[in-house]
Amino acid sequence: MKLILSSVFILGLVLVPILAWDVANPEEDEEFNDFLASLKEEDLPTELRRELRQVKGDNNHWCCRVSTVKTISNTYSQIRYVQDQHRRKSYGKCGLWGWKRCSRWSTTYSQRAVYDTKYAYRNVNVSCPANHLVCCNGYHKVANHCLPLDKVGNNLEHLEKLKQAGKLGRKRK
Repeated sequence: MKLILSSVFILGLVLVPILAWDVANPEEDEEFNDFLASLKEEDLPTELRRELRQVKGDNNHWCCRVSTVKTISNTYSQIRYVQDQHRRKSYGKCGLWGWKRCSRWSTTYSQRAVYDTKYAYRNVNVSCPANHLVCCNGYHKVANHCLPLDKVGNNLEHLEKLKQAGKLGRKRK
């Protein structure tokens, strides 16, 4: 019995935040997100305009969907010359009338080229392509600005009602 009660309690702890997240998370509805991003600032309610003015000029909320660090490799080749010494043993006739065999040593020197290839890697920061700019985690795009999710969430129901009433995003003549 305790196991069942604790399981129900744990499920309640897990499911309630998930359901609450579903309601409070503006990132779920793609169409509504595109609508919010394309709004003009003058179409927004006063409270949201005030929030937008506070984040204007602060670009710390923008992130890039792709990596902005590019690794560049440089290849360097070096040539160096190595001296080689070769000793060779040969036999020849020696002694009285050449009846004996004697060993003869000869040394030859040569030079050979040795190539060393080295790689150097360096990271270079590149700018983010405009089509990959997105709002960072915890921010949402409204009227082409990134607002904190809590500020958007506070006004989300109000924006939804205005959209349904046709008072948001109207074409002005």
